Amino acid sequence: MTVSARVVTISSAYGAGGAAVARLLATRLGLPFADRLIKPMGGGPPT
Repeated sequence: MTVSARVVTISSAYGAGGAAVARLLATRLGLPFADRLIKPMGGGPPT
């Protein structure tokens, strides 16, 4: 089984409006917008 995911990251200086640009881009691309949200996906250290 193949799993694919789209991830777009945007970095900006404080006050440059990066969050607004990211939200607009996510809307246009039909992707969910997550600001500073990190979900564990199994890539951490072994237990």
